Amino acid sequence: MEEAEKNDHNLNNRKIGKQETVYFSVKPTFKSHSVQNLKKMNENTNYNLPRSTTTYRHLNNITKNPSKLNNYSDCHPIKSPIMRIDLEKSSSQLSLNRISSLSGKLAYYNDNTNSRNNSIDDDEKNKNNDKYNEDEDNTIPSTPLFPSMRIFIAALLCCCFICISISSSNMSVALICMIKCPFNNETGDLEWQSEQEGIVLAAQNAGALLMILTGLWSDRISGKWMVGCGLVLCLIGNVVLPLFANKSYLYAVAARLTVGAADACISPAVNSLITRWFPRHERAAAIGIITGGRQIGTLFILPTAGYLCTRKDIHGGWPAIFYLSAFISGLVIIFWLPMGADKPKKQYCISKKERLFIESHIATECIGKRTTRRKVPWKDMLTSIPLWVGIGGLICHEYPLVIMLQFLPNYMRDILKFAPTKNGFISTIPILCLFISKMASSSLSSYLNTRFGIDRTKICKIFNAVGSAGLSLSVFLVPSFDKDHAFMAVGMLCSAMAFAGLHTPGVMTALLQLAPPFSGVITGLSFFGVAWFSIGNKILTKYIVQHGTIEEWTQVFYISSVVAALPIVFFTIWGEDRRQHWAAPVKGKASTNTIIPPPIWNVPRLIRTISMVKINTKKINIIIGHNDSEEENEKKNQNKINENNNKKTVIKNEKKEADINSS
Repeated sequence: MEEAEKNDHNLNNRKIGKQETVYFSVKPTFKSHSVQNLKKMNENTNYNLPRSTTTYRHLNNITKNPSKLNNYSDCHPIKSPIMRIDLEKSSSQLSLNRISSLSGKLAYYNDNTNSRNNSIDDDEKNKNNDKYNEDEDNTIPSTPLFPSMRIFIAALLCCCFICISISSSNMSVALICMIKCPFNNETGDLEWQSEQEGIVLAAQNAGALLMILTGLWSDRISGKWMVGCGLVLCLIGNVVLPLFANKSYLYAVAARLTVGAADACISPAVNSLITRWFPRHERAAAIGIITGGRQIGTLFILPTAGYLCTRKDIHGGWPAIFYLSAFISGLVIIFWLPMGADKPKKQYCISKKERLFIESHIATECIGKRTTRRKVPWKDMLTSIPLWVGIGGLICHEYPLVIMLQFLPNYMRDILKFAPTKNGFISTIPILCLFISKMASSSLSSYLNTRFGIDRTKICKIFNAVGSAGLSLSVFLVPSFDKDHAFMAVGMLCSAMAFAGLHTPGVMTALLQLAPPFSGVITGLSFFGVAWFSIGNKILTKYIVQHGTIEEWTQVFYISSVVAALPIVFFTIWGEDRRQHWAAPVKGKASTNTIIPPPIWNVPRLIRTISMVKINTKKINIIIGHNDSEEENEKKNQNKINENNNKKTVIKNEKKEADINSS
């Protein structure tokens, strides 16, 4: 006990700085510690400890018969959020040896007696979440995005999208030198009809229809292995097509279906990984970096494919395009499998500081473990106006991009009369504009929110409205220029793609923020609709463009212009970028791998003493807190002041009486 008293004295006399890390800790020599001992150790110390109102809401109801703690040691530093560990046990006694193994881990929970869902409405919760996210660095030391393991994972996911983009865009250029075209005196190896070309191009989108199924499982299955499976399918599809396309166009259809299935695996898995790797305030920038891989892949394959079309000595010309695409997919697989990770905890190269930073911020959204079965709220989801508005906005955004990405080489060949090599290089210019616009607008969106505190929904609506208006107008003006003004037409195409990049911090980010626990399901629903409309768009375009005349292409661009303008109305009115009520945390669920976020206060608050420790034996909860509210402390302070004043008054009166008696 002498050593115990010595430790008590040392802790009480310890000077605590504002930024110093302080632990609530007891040496293992203490065999038993009651509430009184803990209170004695800390009665003279004020801790700058953030307090969770949910944790302390019912302390007065659970202060009876506090249990004693054995071998209580190694609590989390008070600089971090409040500690509450929920252990899934049913025994009435708790061996606290496991607490030391949980060092550095805290647990999110919902109070069963009074859930936040019953006391705070959805709008208020959304405001509180936004307020917390605007000042997250008050509790957990932040780590910069550059450099970090997060940016490395973003680069790997970007490479995965590069593979998908290369495999998607290579067909549009390869068709120019694959097919015999009597109207342009093009000589190729295959004799396909225009409708057959449309079916081959649409087959990829048909394969992407599987996204409705893969999206359901992307929040349950490891994102790392789903992405790996997609890369393997991508490799297979690119190898099969040049080997069997000369036998029948149906083999090409099967190969493109495989590429579409690869996209169906990768896209939902990537979105699910984004919600587990990047805090909410970094997601707009992360989406810009990762999805920028689609533009990088297109920038690479269009000029490369145009060059390979002219080199018959390299595997026959156009087959080399698909072999190169397969090689790149295999190369990315080699890097992804050892370095990719489903979440920060499974990445062995990440620093502990960055891992805690990510986990502490992600925990506020209660995404949960993949192994935990969580019922999808289909009724609420399918009746959610913001969700359907977001899906509609994404479809209207992707519809004209199909023309830009898939049929742009055909348009430049038919109308602008560019040679294959020149066609490939010039086709990359609009894609480059899309990439630059996407990266710049995503970074600007994050800056506006973190620097000026502008509401995320307003930012999304502004970017999306400007992007839709500019895209619609630019696409409308493209057919106004013929081959004599070819570079003016290219300028309009560049303008259209630059405005299209503004949709990344717009509708694309909004969809990901609506329900982080169901990001894979939402991605599946969204791109399922996009795939259907893309199939219809490609078939309709090939049906309209039979002879490649300016009149036929004008109809295609006018239809795309009208579709692109629709989100200006409905997304601006009904669009949202905040978590929906049907994606709220599940009541009563807990995990030892997540963390309670404290509320955000405008001024520092102090936790004065530890005066209560409680163990709930049904679902063993260790709660460390205090039961002295600020009002009670103010009353105590006022009572002390009154007592001192009364004493002074009594002393003065006694002196007066003594003076009177002496006189």
